[in-house]
Amino acid sequence: MMTNDQVISVTVQNNSGQTLYIGLNRADGPWLDLTASPTTWVSDFDQSTCVQEIASGQPYSFDFPEYDSGKGCRMYVSEQDLTGAPNLATATYIYDKVEMGWNAIWNLTNVDFLGFPMQLIANGQIVGYREGVARENLFDVLNNMPVPYNSFKFTNEQGNVVYRFFSPQQMTSADLQGCLDNAISTGLPELVAYFQNNPGFSFNYGGYVMSEFAQPSSGELTLRVVQQTQGVNEMVTLTEITTKNVVSGEIVYQPNVDPDDPGTQAAAKAAGLISTCLNRGVIANPAQWGDSGQNNCGTPWFYYKNLPSNANEYNHYSLTLHNYSIDGKCYALSYDDFFHQDSSIQVNGGGEVTINILPFAKSPNFPPPNTYNPENKYSVSFGVPADYPFSDWGYIKVGKQILENPYDMILCNQPKQIEVGFTGLSSSQIITLDLENSTIVSPPANCIPGIVFTDNVMYFPTDPVWEC
Repeated sequence: MMTNDQVISVTVQNNSGQTLYIGLNRADGPWLDLTASPTTWVSDFDQSTCVQEIASGQPYSFDFPEYDSGKGCRMYVSEQDLTGAPNLATATYIYDKVEMGWNAIWNLTNVDFLGFPMQLIANGQIVGYREGVARENLFDVLNNMPVPYNSFKFTNEQGNVVYRFFSPQQMTSADLQGCLDNAISTGLPELVAYFQNNPGFSFNYGGYVMSEFAQPSSGELTLRVVQQTQGVNEMVTLTEITTKNVVSGEIVYQPNVDPDDPGTQAAAKAAGLISTCLNRGVIANPAQWGDSGQNNCGTPWFYYKNLPSNANEYNHYSLTLHNYSIDGKCYALSYDDFFHQDSSIQVNGGGEVTINILPFAKSPNFPPPNTYNPENKYSVSFGVPADYPFSDWGYIKVGKQILENPYDMILCNQPKQIEVGFTGLSSSQIITLDLENSTIVSPPANCIPGIVFTDNVMYFPTDPVWEC
């Protein structure tokens, strides 16, 4: 019998308005037998045991059991009874997927395509698409994207049923003409000029400090990358900076010796950063990329804007999906985790996850696109002891968000002042933080001995006590 920490409890809530089917397939081959008790990984697909029908309006719960391959897993959700893993290029029915794993990042990825909107709920967090977003509404907006983005879709022979929208990375170079070619040819020289006009300037992404940008020829960049903890000081070369490679996150980089080589990792980080900023239309101005330094929070109020420096070109598929995602977070690009713009949650054994499938039919409450307040430019994180959650205080709350897993968690795009509460304390027991000056506004320090707030990191003692 499996213990609670050997499974993750999953509930799929089908609010699509029609019957759906699910099946779970690991990257290393096994499928989940959903009929076994307890649920078990099996080597061969069997439609009678590996597929579960979920009626409209109904939940379905199952245990996601532990495994040790380290490989990821996909849960396919389909309008048609599954006969195996769907083929993205040929499946003539509506489907989508959730990426998951054991003690892994779970996410609602649209890096390859979008079949329909969903939400992922775990650890007091909710990511995915906003309330009121339905499939038909979202597809109407996608159909109204500029040419050629609005043609990136798979339909029936008559063209009147859209099964899914493809991301640009699924398209050929010929399909992508008019997408980012001018943004690349205009933006890269301006990026190099920015560094040349600001001697000594560098950009720190995740401890990789980048400087000395130059452009040997069209579609190429060189730069210095320094990573002190790994002893890296490399001149990195990026080549084949083309629209296809940018939207696919496949800019060629050197050195490229081995994935575990620190120099290779530095080059890959630089390639990912350049790809991300070109997609978002901000490559020419590092001040618009996001924060340089410890937290690397995003600056979404700058992203996806018509500018001379991007020739009015950026990834419209990504823009559209971010526009209708909760807090603007979505996995629409391969590197949307750069500057914390992705829709993902760390899920560990013993955790609980809800996957909410949103309606297919048009919603009268479809929301307007997201807007972002540039005043909400602050970040905060939490340093907690190994035996968290606190026995008396409970989980940390920031606004409506309950941080059931705050380890290394960074909250970006916060206002100047926030209130931190706790699920085990009364609503009046609140710690107010000034994020601009990294100070505790209230209560007085003698009320919460042992708590330290410095550099916008809040550190807790093993067993905090509220003494006021």
